[in-house]
Amino acid sequence: LHANQHLPIVVGAARGFEVLSNGTLANISQNFDCLLSERYTYSTGGSNVNEHWQFPKQLGSAIATRFDDATHSPLNSNGFHTQETCTTYNALKLDRHLLTWTGQVDLADAYERKLLNGILGVQQPGVVGSLSYMTPLGRGVNRDKWDWYGFGTANNSFWCCYGTSIESFAKLGDSIFFRGALGVHSAAPTLLVSQFIPSVLQWAEHGLIVTLKSSFELLETSALLKSSPELLRAALRVNVTLSSSASGAFALELRLRIPRWAAAGTTVEVLRGGRRLRQADAATSPPPGAFYAVPSPKAGWLQGDTIALRLAMRPTLTPLNDERAEYASVASITLGPLLLAALTNESDDLVADRAQVDEWVVARSVQCGSGAAWHLWERPPSRDAACVGGDVGVIALGASRNYTLEPLSRVALNNYSAYLNISSPHHFDRAANEMKMEHGRAVPKW
Repeated sequence: LHANQHLPIVVGAARGFEVLSNGTLANISQNFDCLLSERYTYSTGGSNVNEHWQFPKQLGSAIATRFDDATHSPLNSNGFHTQETCTTYNALKLDRHLLTWTGQVDLADAYERKLLNGILGVQQPGVVGSLSYMTPLGRGVNRDKWDWYGFGTANNSFWCCYGTSIESFAKLGDSIFFRGALGVHSAAPTLLVSQFIPSVLQWAEHGLIVTLKSSFELLETSALLKSSPELLRAALRVNVTLSSSASGAFALELRLRIPRWAAAGTTVEVLRGGRRLRQADAATSPPPGAFYAVPSPKAGWLQGDTIALRLAMRPTLTPLNDERAEYASVASITLGPLLLAALTNESDDLVADRAQVDEWVVARSVQCGSGAAWHLWERPPSRDAACVGGDVGVIALGASRNYTLEPLSRVALNNYSAYLNISSPHHFDRAANEMKMEHGRAVPKW
């Protein structure tokens, strides 16, 4: 099926259910979303190759990248033509519809994953009007090579994904907050925070102003064990500050999304005057996979009260959606909602213990300015800004080679691989015997 020809039809069915209360249209929308997620979705949350849904549960064929035998230069192949932007744009619409029906956190998580890994990176940083048609997910790929003409230009490009990309950036605020919805019933005004995009909500109906700030925290820390001197400590920090036109205390039912990717160390606090407000009924470590109801202070909220949420992130492996045995070792490295791309021209082999990702995906001090890739929503510091104590980057340490990792949304003109072929050390010798030698270089059969 041509992806973006059919997905708007399903989005239309979802809207039809909301207008007509036709249960069949709701079933079409929900069943289609399940089918798309289970059979055709990449670790990014996106889907399709060459604008079509192909290779169900065999996405190794969708990301396959060919190289010239003599020069090892990449050839025009499937790995450059994955995850069309228009399809991601309409999949986000479907997620939003389904979220308002069910209130399921998984749908808000899916929305976040698609937005961060499928929309945020299609705009070339620092170049006005330069957008990409696809997000390549193959091996040693590049956004600006064979990507349906690479990055476009402001005056000479206007393919379909230009329209959807421009609109996507213009409507970043449309799914951050929801009011009195998603099955929540309360006498007080109810506000759900679904996405963590820096923003200001002016809720005139209740005289409320809600200011949301967020940033990714990436720190290099010393571990107790000398064998692991540079454990990665990462988190998404979110501050929600409340103010009201009313004098004195005010009522508000506030619910924050705690995504399923939230790791141990996730905390939430209510701050008043910069100090933690102790509440007996407050859970300092909210469970993942729910909209957490922040307990209101007994006397109500006051001007300037801030809810400080720290969503801990740990590196994990997300297997490629391919049921064939030869792809069992292929996975992407994710950190919270972010897919971390490995900067590489061709190689995608990594020898490391798949069960101990924390031990080999580590934080490292890097040259000042090199960590700018981790400023996703805020403006990266200028090159002329003073750099104190260096910056922090992320590296995957392998037995034979290392890879620099960066969020896919911040890789613009570098070559990268979205997936790696990760073999555990105790399987490495056996795997090596099963490899074929090609031009003096070991290449896995798949």
